[in-house]
Amino acid sequence: MNAKPNLIAGWEEPTPFDHDGISRWLYKGGSGPGVVLLHELPGMSVECRELGDRLIADGYAVYMPLLFGKPESVDMTANMLSVCISREIHVFSKRGMGPITDWIRALCRHALSEQGGKGVGLIGMCLTGNFALSLVAEPEVMAPVACQPSLPLASGKELAMDDAELAAAKQAAKEKGPGSIIGFRYEGDRICPRAKFERIRAEFGDSFDGTEIPGSDHSTLTEHLDDGALEKTLAFFKAKLH
Repeated sequence: MNAKPNLIAGWEEPTPFDHDGISRWLYKGGSGPGVVLLHELPGMSVECRELGDRLIADGYAVYMPLLFGKPESVDMTANMLSVCISREIHVFSKRGMGPITDWIRALCRHALSEQGGKGVGLIGMCLTGNFALSLVAEPEVMAPVACQPSLPLASGKELAMDDAELAAAKQAAKEKGPGSIIGFRYEGDRICPRAKFERIRAEFGDSFDGTEIPGSDHSTLTEHLDDGALEKTLAFFKAKLH
């Protein structure tokens, strides 16, 4: 585990969260229903922290783990190398996302145990976007948001889930009802291609409410923030978590 990272203004002092041999620094802020916010491959950017700030202002307790890199900075090359070396996230595997999945699952349980309520929200973006699809199978995860899900990289329609994992996610999403997962991508995004959303819709049916935004940008809730996507996310959390 890396040295303790810097404080972020307005957030609690980062603390380690450990599960099954994996340890990551965790930033927390706010109070209310829990929302787990997973940053993108470039890192825990200022824009990601600003998204967390908005959620806090809207009345949520935000759990933002530092998965790789440094807080409030981006480094695509270094973070990609770090992820590949760690082997905790399988960026090219079509059959699963790796051991970090169980760690995030444990973090969602932890957030619910601390905050209580009906369940937690989960935002995954780009490299972490697919976790919102997989973890809908967890009873604690009541409001998963899949922003430009991109795993496995360089594979258009694959979802980085094995058959059993996909079946469990589909069944849970069906039981949770129509629109139990929401997602966003830009229409011209090549990292999260249209084939990915088409596959998600084919597998999850009306359980998945996916929005495709005009343009060729990528980061729907952070660097290339779409106001409509943010407002839909906030409305989703309000409906599912309150």
